[in-house]
Amino acid sequence: MTLNRTIPLILCMSLLLTGWLPAQVRLRDNLVSETTVECVVVRNDGAPLSKTENVSISGAMGRASATGSSEGSQSGSYAGANAGVGVIFHGGAETGKNWSTSAERMVMQEVSRSHSITSEKSVTLPAPDPGQVHVFFVRRTIHFAAGSVTEGEKTAEFRVPVSCGVDAELVHSADVADFVASDWKQGPVERSSPPPNPSAGQRWPMILGGREFMYFRWIPPGTFLMGSPEDGCGGPQTRVTLTRGFWMAETETTQEQWRIIMGTSLEQMKPVDPFAPIDSSKSWGEGPDFPMYCVTALESDDFARRLGQRADLRVSLPTEAQWEYACRAGTKTHFSFGDSDSALGNHAWYESNSGGQAKPVRGRRPNAWGLHDMHGNVWEWCMDWLGNYPGGSVTDPKGPDSGSLRVRRSGSWDDVPLDLQSASQKGMYPDARLNTLGFRVVIASP
Repeated sequence: MTLNRTIPLILCMSLLLTGWLPAQVRLRDNLVSETTVECVVVRNDGAPLSKTENVSISGAMGRASATGSSEGSQSGSYAGANAGVGVIFHGGAETGKNWSTSAERMVMQEVSRSHSITSEKSVTLPAPDPGQVHVFFVRRTIHFAAGSVTEGEKTAEFRVPVSCGVDAELVHSADVADFVASDWKQGPVERSSPPPNPSAGQRWPMILGGREFMYFRWIPPGTFLMGSPEDGCGGPQTRVTLTRGFWMAETETTQEQWRIIMGTSLEQMKPVDPFAPIDSSKSWGEGPDFPMYCVTALESDDFARRLGQRADLRVSLPTEAQWEYACRAGTKTHFSFGDSDSALGNHAWYESNSGGQAKPVRGRRPNAWGLHDMHGNVWEWCMDWLGNYPGGSVTDPKGPDSGSLRVRRSGSWDDVPLDLQSASQKGMYPDARLNTLGFRVVIASP
């Protein structure tokens, strides 16, 4: 009996010393994930891009470079994360030392019992129009099964790629010639200039990169009575003369226009502060033709500055006087179409007809100068600090020299008719992000 028990013990010790015992594998319960981000540039004609080595593109994941070796594809198919099937040994004193085939086999057997191994995923990148480029941030994520393996006296950690995923976010779209120019973020290859001697309400399309980017309406110089004695409106009433006409954007800045100029999306601009006044997980209207919101006054100023650089024009937010003058379009009534609230639904998105969210621009009737959504949809930042008007008569006013709140005008999809009147005035902290607050821009006359 004693001999029979001793022989297996001696055999096991011999196998242990010679390294012939099967590898012992311990697998962790949870997968380990690694994500990488690449910048991919796709163009329609299939030719490689050039002169893009120093181009940087800002996005939620940081900065990535578009290099001259990036090539487009007619199909727009991009090979994504590759899980592979190999075992990666690492850690411990045995790092870099060859492991036996049996150890690798034991690891793969153990991993296969718990996970279904897939090798590769891909994502379809939407093909741009001929002569255009799309810039994507491509996120590739590989999920690893992890654990430890012991073979004889050697022990090491391991990882085995078992699954993968890939997704892409379009962050910029441009004309090829515009994109490959060294200053594509600063100025376009092709620009357009406003026409001379325009008439009131005349429409002008701003051309960037060979395309109509934004439409403007001419607002002629003139005099009007600014403000109202009613509660919630600016005052005291002041006679204002604007000596120079200006071009005002026909609509609020859209989410597509913001993305092209700033390189970020609405989702990236939503507040992440858990104590913020809005729930960033919700949507209040998203799409290329929806107004941009959740942007601060300073970010709106920056959009205007960048657009002005690209168009070689003086672009800014409107002064409060410019805004009300353009909204009234020659009228003296509560709204640009009259005094009655009963017709408001034909001209504005507000509390009673919005369904609790912003709507695509140009969805309601414009005023007499062709401007849409001057009443409702989203509030609009102005250049001025909030303050009382001077009274009497003034020329080309620009508001107080300083303050703590920036002016916002127009009312929103979440407001009552009083807030949508032409003279309605509210303030907001310039660093605030609200789901009801956006902006539009103006261009100074030459």
